[in-house]
Amino acid sequence: MFTFTYKNVDFAHKMDYASAPNDEYGKHMHPFLEILFFVSGDAEYTVESEKRKLRNGDCVLIQPGKFHFAEVNHSILYERYVLKFPEMLVPEHVKKTLYSRSPFYRLTQEEIALFRSLDNYYSTMNDDDMYIICVGKLWELFALLNNNKEKVNNSDNPSVVSKIIHYIEQHLEDNLSLSKMSQELSYSESYISNSFKKEMHIPIMKYIRSKKIIHAHSLIQNGEKPQDVCEKLNFNDYSTFYRQYLKVIGVSPSLDK
Repeated sequence: MFTFTYKNVDFAHKMDYASAPNDEYGKHMHPFLEILFFVSGDAEYTVESEKRKLRNGDCVLIQPGKFHFAEVNHSILYERYVLKFPEMLVPEHVKKTLYSRSPFYRLTQEEIALFRSLDNYYSTMNDDDMYIICVGKLWELFALLNNNKEKVNNSDNPSVVSKIIHYIEQHLEDNLSLSKMSQELSYSESYISNSFKKEMHIPIMKYIRSKKIIHAHSLIQNGEKPQDVCEKLNFNDYSTFYRQYLKVIGVSPSLDK
């Protein structure tokens, strides 16, 4: 087991009994990429509107801004590798492919061996060399996943909630409201709200606010001014935007560089 947090990567091999819901298991989204390799335990993982009971050898790739959570049996040891890193480390051609697929994969033996090798490197490397290894292993993993024949493809018949999520992602810079979504998607406001809450376990407007903040983070990282981003994303006022940003990203918009 190890935990390696250095520069812009956070890699860990964990085995424990899941505690009460926290940031790792609870319902959340974040501005970085996360890869989870499930080794053992009893866990069900949800990413947006897709849910899967994990088996040994399963891998979950969680894109920035994707709502996700785990439901873990607290009485059984839970072993997993968790890799967290910025999107900038992902090659563009790989990002284009992986982002169009289901977040759930079955790993090959070669990919599993890659994760396992991290334990040996951690025990022998200094931080700078371990960082080089981590980034190199990430790139190797991206190439392998990009050619993984065990991938799980997206359904040809998306659910109502999948359609709602897709609509939200395409209109993050609009003034999104239940009434507008009702008109555009041809579902009643109550149906949209209730269906979303039932499947995603989060109120739809709270989900939208968090999505907008993740998008705001990306815009600010690319050089846009926080005040301009606040207006672009149709927040009512800057103080509301500031509080939401601090809550989701962890720093104020002006300091997020």
